[in-house]
Amino acid sequence: MNLKRARRKSTSMPMNGGDSTN
Repeated sequence: MNLKRARRKSTSMPMNGGDSTN
């Protein structure tokens, strides 16, 4: 799974449990 890549794109969609502070 590309969780690291999805972190940058889905900033409004926190799939990491609300880790959209990046």
